[in-house]
Amino acid sequence: RGERVESDQELFRHIRPIWFKNGRPSSLNFQPLSKDGGMLSVSAASRTTARASFDHFVAHGGESSGVMAVSMSECAELGLGAYHDRIPDGAPFGPDPAHALVDFRDWRDREIRQAAKALRHRAGERGWLVGPFHSNAREP
Repeated sequence: RGERVESDQELFRHIRPIWFKNGRPSSLNFQPLSKDGGMLSVSAASRTTARASFDHFVAHGGESSGVMAVSMSECAELGLGAYHDRIPDGAPFGPDPAHALVDFRDWRDREIRQAAKALRHRAGERGWLVGPFHSNAREP
């Protein structure tokens, strides 16, 4: 695990084109998949911009309708930590010095879903930082 993300940081999250509900980003965008080992990929604002994060992600084959953000302090209020996790050159999506992980590893499925809904709500209040670039998307 890398160094802890600073408390005043925004964490950028790519919104998947398939994860929309009623034209708005679903909370699925803010929870790790089973393949992710309890870790949610984000980009740390201290090391990139929302636009640069988007450009990097799609240039490496990622599908994104745009970028939203939550803050590290919002994660901490929920009991979540986040850690810098630089992706090295030669690895999928690498190199990416801005990559970070929000740690859900000790959480139960129900707790993860509740936290994801809270994070989605906070991101929705902040609005889109890049995008939306999807026909089903609209401003939250």
